[in-house]
Amino acid sequence: MTENKKKIIAVRIDDKTLDYLNDFCKNHNLSKSQLIRRAIEKFIIFYQKGKDLHEYSKRLIFTKQGFKFMLNCMNESQLRKLAELEYNNYIDYFKKYSEVHMPALSAYTNYILSDRGFNFFDNLTTSFQEDYFFFAGIHELGKNFSIYIKFLISLMLKKQSYKLTESKLTENKIILKFQKRDNQ
Repeated sequence: MTENKKKIIAVRIDDKTLDYLNDFCKNHNLSKSQLIRRAIEKFIIFYQKGKDLHEYSKRLIFTKQGFKFMLNCMNESQLRKLAELEYNNYIDYFKKYSEVHMPALSAYTNYILSDRGFNFFDNLTTSFQEDYFFFAGIHELGKNFSIYIKFLISLMLKKQSYKLTESKLTENKIILKFQKRDNQ
């Protein structure tokens, strides 16, 4: 028999919150435990403190429509610069994974871009094999968001010697294929 290594935490909530929790779980096909674990993960990711206990996260919350508006005010050069800034911000975050590598990219896509994170994508699929990486997502943030994500993911994969070989960017869809460069 395998021993369960997970710990149990009990909390008290009022009836109204419990009703909302039950309805939300039913509508999203989640158990209460799954929802509570995700909520705690999101809270920790967002409010993670820096090395100094008094240094709070430098993240802000924007609505999807607000973020879309800001991106739509940018040209391609500005989108590239924004991707570089974001990449540099997350380098520190992913230092615990040593360098930016596939587990860090996986963490970024799972805990930042997907519905487990800040929910940028309505549907997100990634596939990593030894010689290629595939990224596809459906969103409602416009073509400039697709361009921004292309720049950002390209930067993340550059250190791993992947080059972008195919991209399809639309108002609500992004498909990226990267191939491992030969090290010869």
